[in-house]
Amino acid sequence: MATLFDLVKEFSDWVQLNQVCGIDGTGNGAYYVSPDALDEYWDNERINNVLLASSNVRPINVSVSDIRRRFIHIFSTLLYISKVSYITNFFSAKLDDHNLPLEDQRDVFSTSDEGTKAWEHFNKFQFLFNPLQFGPGLVHNRTIPPKCILPLDPRPIIISGGEGNKPVLKKYTLQKASKLANIPNHTIVMKEFNLDEDDSGYTFDNEMEAYIALENNQHLDAASEYFLQYYGSFKQNGKGFLLLEYADRGSLDQFFSKEQPPHEWDELYEFWSALLNLIRGLVLLHNLNRDQTNNLRGIHQDLKPANIFVFKEGDNASYKFRFKIGDFGLSSVRLHNVVHPDNKTTKMYGAPELANTIHQLSHLVDPATSEVDIWSLGCILFETAVWTVCGERGRSEFMLERQHDNKDKRSLCENGYQSSFHDGKKRLGALDRMLERILARRRIFDNLTEPLAILIFKEMLLPHSKAAPRLDAKYLERFFNDVLETCRSKRLGQGDSATPPKLPSPSSITPQYSRDQQGSPGYGTASNSGSPTARTQRGDTTAEFPLVVSPELISNTSFYPAGSPTNTSSVDVLGQPISRRHTERFEAPRSGAQQSQSHSRHRESTASMNSAASNNVRHGKPGRPTQQPIQPRSVAENPYPMTTVTRVLEWMSTKKDQRPELPGRQRAISFLDGREQIFVVEDSISMRDFHWADVTKTFKALSYLVKGCDPNGIELYLLSNPSHQKKGQKDKTRDLVEHLKLEGVSKTAPSDSGSIESSFSTILARLKNQMKSDTTGLRSSFRSFVTTPNLTKANIYFLTDAKWGPMGRSGPAIAQPIRTLVNEMRKHDRDRTDVSIQFIQFGADREARKQLKYLDDTLGNELQL
Repeated sequence: MATLFDLVKEFSDWVQLNQVCGIDGTGNGAYYVSPDALDEYWDNERINNVLLASSNVRPINVSVSDIRRRFIHIFSTLLYISKVSYITNFFSAKLDDHNLPLEDQRDVFSTSDEGTKAWEHFNKFQFLFNPLQFGPGLVHNRTIPPKCILPLDPRPIIISGGEGNKPVLKKYTLQKASKLANIPNHTIVMKEFNLDEDDSGYTFDNEMEAYIALENNQHLDAASEYFLQYYGSFKQNGKGFLLLEYADRGSLDQFFSKEQPPHEWDELYEFWSALLNLIRGLVLLHNLNRDQTNNLRGIHQDLKPANIFVFKEGDNASYKFRFKIGDFGLSSVRLHNVVHPDNKTTKMYGAPELANTIHQLSHLVDPATSEVDIWSLGCILFETAVWTVCGERGRSEFMLERQHDNKDKRSLCENGYQSSFHDGKKRLGALDRMLERILARRRIFDNLTEPLAILIFKEMLLPHSKAAPRLDAKYLERFFNDVLETCRSKRLGQGDSATPPKLPSPSSITPQYSRDQQGSPGYGTASNSGSPTARTQRGDTTAEFPLVVSPELISNTSFYPAGSPTNTSSVDVLGQPISRRHTERFEAPRSGAQQSQSHSRHRESTASMNSAASNNVRHGKPGRPTQQPIQPRSVAENPYPMTTVTRVLEWMSTKKDQRPELPGRQRAISFLDGREQIFVVEDSISMRDFHWADVTKTFKALSYLVKGCDPNGIELYLLSNPSHQKKGQKDKTRDLVEHLKLEGVSKTAPSDSGSIESSFSTILARLKNQMKSDTTGLRSSFRSFVTTPNLTKANIYFLTDAKWGPMGRSGPAIAQPIRTLVNEMRKHDRDRTDVSIQFIQFGADREARKQLKYLDDTLGNELQL
């Protein structure tokens, strides 16, 4: 039979091989043996052998099955320090593994020198075999010794905090011994509070109590649906720790800065539907139980984007997220008849009735009610609406607008309320002006932003008033859901007669100062918002456009510089303007005059995708009679079918042998056969930052449709490097699309308007040189009788946001290369259909529209086009 020495050595060697590194109360790495490993190691025979080897005069008579069931951690520790005989004392004192870790000698170890020494050894190694377990019900507000080991990966990632008395958030990977199951990616957040500071101790207790109240008074799955899941809490080494669910997309504040706004109607609808979770969360929090005689109510008091957490749902290609409320450090949970203290809520998103501008009177501020959460959430939702339309830059500008409104309110600014949404009594005028801006800039398909914003204004962002209180969360949820479903029904064509809840339009909406009105930044600078407006002239991946507008349809015009400001995207061959995805059908082409008349009706979503008809263009060379503008066709009269970029991309994704032919495509494309297809992409900072994904999609669709027309393969130029031509293979565009994707993030664009002229001149120089080498001297009167197969003909597609800096007397910088090209064509007596230029605009900058209008009207008149 093995001696006790042999058994101790065997066990010690096994421990060395099976120990795992976790962390102790100081945050340092510390080793432990997992309970599962101990259960696997110890069987009845092994335990019995140890008991026999440890017996002296009398055998150790304790139950082997009891040791396995209740004392395995204690037994392992005693063997490791060669004090197995003390196991009988644990049995007698009725202290089993559930009583670990022991904090004193108790009745187990005597006060003799031998007993004290045995206790010291036991206390040193008991943590090796007894890591803290986080399973449900195992850890809540426990105080544990500093040496207690946590089964967490010792290499955490610090998420935030640490400044002042703010809690520190660390991301940890759970180890198996934690006993927490079904945790996504085995990842949690540990929120660390310094309990030595009064504020931190208060917020730790508050947050812990709020999570317990949510679990106790709601079904656990309901609470975890709308709030961060709570896994436990404990105190160790002067600090408090909360174990919480990890949000893989961080806070809403981080989401705004990292993610792109929704691009399509379905994405926008899913996004707002997911945000409805926040209102539902408030319904639960404000009504924690249904016992009307003893109603328990909670108030968050610190709702802001930093305390809303975002989770990705579905695959990476989908735009689906889940939003949950967290950070209950300033919350209060009270019975319905007990007032809630003002816990000094967030100042930026806080309600006006809680604004404290006189420090000496802070104790006299009114108690908090659930209405403060409604105000805060209203601020968050409206700011979200700004972001969905104007992006992160628009959100930043919105904050500057609020600060501008509050700059003269000294008491507010001195007390940290300069960025608030109110002036101490009511919402700021900056909100009304921002609403006007986002309603002007929203995409054509967006039928959600307006009714939702009005609901927010009229039911949430109200002054504090007992006569007209803010809407209760449970009613707000119904209104919000009604708006979503009404918009969805209209979108699907199932509820044209349905109307959103009747809410009055917001008052006091006045024009707002913007950089657009003061002149746009020049080429190479980011736009002030990067977001589109919903104007009729702007198309997108789901807006319909003529599949092809061929030379037959455009008569004998030589080129079309650009559309009027009410049609900033002229396309005379094929394609459509893009800046965001729109869904409403565009009306038939109009003349320039007709377009101008429709400008004030941009909400009706009317625009022309046919530049020949949409531009008031004159025809004929000097000495020829000037032709009248082509009269607009109706949709029914247009011989070329309508399509969208999205539809083309879907069509492209279908297997070729299963792909139906796009109606009329072959006939339309036949008119372009043999013409060079040249794409020029302006890769300025604003284009790359805000529009590159749409630019790439547009190029992918258009180039695919015309790739077979160019006998030499499509050419792609980036304006930042005009001398470098990227040539595609005939009938292949994939390499060009990939090249465009990569170039969007790798190039440094020129930064002055002069480079526009130089760059475009360089690109057009090849065409001008080719004209010189082509068959020349053939008068246009003979062209119909003489075959000239080598004559260069080209379609140029210029993808731009048209932010070219201030115009000079001679118009935009880009006008001069066009003048030179036209003069060269006349010099060689070239027909006006030989070269066609289409400017496809992205974005909605006002100065850019002026530039394009100049090209369309002024330059057209000057060149007698």
